[in-house]
Amino acid sequence: MRPFILAAFMVSILSAQDPRIVSPIKFTGEVARGRDFEREFQPGLLFRLRAEKDPASPGWEIQVSPKSGPQTTEYSWVVTPPYHFFNPRYLFVSYGFSAREIVAMNPRAFSFVRNPFDFDRARTDVDFMLGYTPPPPGESALSVLDRASADLAKIPYCSGIVRILDHRLAANDGPVKEVIDWIKFEVELCRKDR
Repeated sequence: MRPFILAAFMVSILSAQDPRIVSPIKFTGEVARGRDFEREFQPGLLFRLRAEKDPASPGWEIQVSPKSGPQTTEYSWVVTPPYHFFNPRYLFVSYGFSAREIVAMNPRAFSFVRNPFDFDRARTDVDFMLGYTPPPPGESALSVLDRASADLAKIPYCSGIVRILDHRLAANDGPVKEVIDWIKFEVELCRKDR
């Protein structure tokens, strides 16, 4: 067997055996204001554009969630910083950005874990890093922060990207004068793995 054929064969065998190695997934979709978009892209994992319900911040939030389980478990926020203020997962009018500026921020890159174990581990690390969980007795905040940061860097995740291909803006009577009325988009998930 030629060396390059053998190498390709070995990569395909290892990919089938290692659940962290995932083939990239690509699809397109459309969604209108106030509506959710949802698509299962791997067994048990959903990509979602969740419509914001607050009339002061119309648009969508990029989410990756388990198909079953609590709706509050969302796998992208724990590995897509920043954890405060504006985040690339936000496709809604907020933080002083207009609808026009939101659609101009294109493409949107994000990351996500793929299972509850990695989610719980990343959430614990992020909670320590943000100061939501105090350090254990006898440990300094700095040592806990260093340990949590180092552990978070080791957690496997996938990268994703959302590209807005087309959009329509509309005038609005509410607190926001112009909103994103509709978007056509392309999603690429598991572009690279870690």
